[in-house]
Amino acid sequence: MFNRLRRFLNAEDGVTAVEFSLVGMPFILLILGLLEIGLIFTASSLLEGGTSSAARLIRTGQLQSDGNPEGLFRDTLCDNISLFLNCDNIRYEVVHLPDDDFTNASAATASFDSDGQLQSSGFNPGEENDVVLIRSFYRYPFMTLQIGPLLSGQSTDNAMPLMSTMVIKNEPYRF
Repeated sequence: MFNRLRRFLNAEDGVTAVEFSLVGMPFILLILGLLEIGLIFTASSLLEGGTSSAARLIRTGQLQSDGNPEGLFRDTLCDNISLFLNCDNIRYEVVHLPDDDFTNASAATASFDSDGQLQSSGFNPGEENDVVLIRSFYRYPFMTLQIGPLLSGQSTDNAMPLMSTMVIKNEPYRF
């Protein structure tokens, strides 16, 4: 009887399975978390680049000379982000700031509805030498349900809010 107990305590059958059960799940969550963070940075970079490209059209006056300026803005923004993000879920606002300098830019805060979506203040690209605030917003949905609440800081939502804000001064364009 004593020999059987000693053999049972010294047996190493299944040790690998027990160790993997202790280490496997945290390792998989770590890998998934790293992939999610990489995708978030990619989405954020695309949103920033799309906003910059659309803002350039405003700054140079190309947007104001178009028959449908908001449509051109949305198309330019969507062309830059559509590879990775759903353009139907993007929110944006283009607001003419009252002064010709940048003093009111910090007072133009974003407002959000109860679902956490950006409430647009409208679309006004301004004229020559006007200061314009351009803001684009996207709620990036996480692919893994366990990682989303950890990274977003919100226990009820499985999405990360991404926002790009630019304040520009239009050039003195003449057409």
